[in-house]
Amino acid sequence: MSLGKGYMSIGALIKGVTWGTAVECGALSGFEFLRENIQERVALLPDEEVRANAFRRAGDKGSEAYTGSVDMNFRYRGLDLWLALAFGECSTSQVSGTVYKHVLKPANTREGQFATLVLQKTVDLEEYTSIKVTGFHLKVSQGGKAEVTFDLVAHGLNRNTDTGTNDATTFASVTVPTTRDVALFSQMTAWINAYDGADFDDDVDTVYINAFALDVTQPFVEDDYSTWGGTKIEEPTADGKFDVKLKFDWRKYSDAAGGNSALVAAAQTKGKYKAKVQLTGAYNITGAYYHDLTMYFPELQIPEQDHSIPGANVIPTSISFDAVEAESAPTGFSTGYTEPIIAELQNELTTSPIA
Repeated sequence: MSLGKGYMSIGALIKGVTWGTAVECGALSGFEFLRENIQERVALLPDEEVRANAFRRAGDKGSEAYTGSVDMNFRYRGLDLWLALAFGECSTSQVSGTVYKHVLKPANTREGQFATLVLQKTVDLEEYTSIKVTGFHLKVSQGGKAEVTFDLVAHGLNRNTDTGTNDATTFASVTVPTTRDVALFSQMTAWINAYDGADFDDDVDTVYINAFALDVTQPFVEDDYSTWGGTKIEEPTADGKFDVKLKFDWRKYSDAAGGNSALVAAAQTKGKYKAKVQLTGAYNITGAYYHDLTMYFPELQIPEQDHSIPGANVIPTSISFDAVEAESAPTGFSTGYTEPIIAELQNELTTSPIA
């Protein structure tokens, strides 16, 4: 007898080839996670015909739907494919020796970008033949670890044991990267200044926040049931623009260095800003190079802020930003960095995960 135990679970993700067809996971495709919440909804079409009595007969199977999310600690290595699928564009270049930089940008077209997801649940292997990552949410707050949630929609589900593309035998070859340190709040630095201002100045533009949150989403058609798939969906297609939002939280309302009073005032004028948020890991790849995630936001506006008085206590402050496309890369940003968000991930992976 087998019992499903969360602590015995592990996941694997591998780039797909044909929507609806599973791919075998293997070495370095594994990932650790905090929790998964993928809901399975298989419609039951009830019997509604009249037949001289008050009873229904057995219904029929309808469409299948699988949507949800997977929550993880943010790791500098091992989430490369997840992130690339969420952005849609990932170019990789060698920095020095075994150090590589992956530049992630939101793509205008994300068709053909999907993966096979497998979750080990002890009793069986739950194999989602193809998944589309529709968005992600990154958060980190004082004293804690960074967490990331990936939203997804799946084509179909196979429950495998000794048969199937990913079965008990093949899954034994799944491994995780050895250097996969978790990003921590203590490793984060954030800068912000005017969109048309100079490059970031550590003495002037660094903000001393207590929490950071980022949401990157895009709507998709998730109910395209055609004669191609019958009860299962075709590959979801983008059905709207990217929506990129971020939030800085401070424990106190302040006009001191690293504070927020000027930004609170800017919420009235809707002035334009630029920002950079960097997380640098403890793992030293080689020489002066460490695991790193740097996120660039070339143009920001403030839709809302909150510095209301909670009572006799210190006044906390929260400022939300909408990240939009800039007409040109602002000072301090690389040429071509105009998308609402650009992320540079530095680790040892030698190729783009979606190449």
